Amino acid sequence: MITYEQYQQLCDVLYREAELLDRREFRAWLELLDPELRYVMPVRVTPGSSDASSFSPAGRFFDETRSSLEMRVARLETGFAFAEEPPARTRRLVGNIRAERQEGAHYRVGSNLLLWVAYGDAAEALVLAAHREDEWVAEGEAWRLRRRAIYPDWTTLPLRNLTLFF
Repeated sequence: MITYEQYQQLCDVLYREAELLDRREFRAWLELLDPELRYVMPVRVTPGSSDASSFSPAGRFFDETRSSLEMRVARLETGFAFAEEPPARTRRLVGNIRAERQEGAHYRVGSNLLLWVAYGDAAEALVLAAHREDEWVAEGEAWRLRRRAIYPDWTTLPLRNLTLFF
């Protein structure tokens, strides 16, 4: 059972995470990540009319750890991440948050993400939608993201590169 206070804390940490990413405060975002983090985005497949929500058992857009995310952030900080020059402008809207307590201080949290992305002076922006399934761990007053699976609503990523964090 989860208390209202725990639920509110989890909502707050998801909103804070979105804010950090939109502000490109990637080092502060990394502090939210557990050392044992697994961060994956499976590839959606369209097998036929019977199942519109299938995902490849093996295909991944990415399958990351905290260490690999730290390397991505370090690369973005070099000034030589040309795929992000100029940096994309983003706005993340997180909603439909559902949470339940697992064993101990572990919480399963589902949420929906709407990610707005604009590049340079382009007149058009991308709007991406996904469902996320997370495992958050309470460590005293802090929360750490241990697992995240991002289930996109598209089969082919409409992005010019894969430098964004979801």
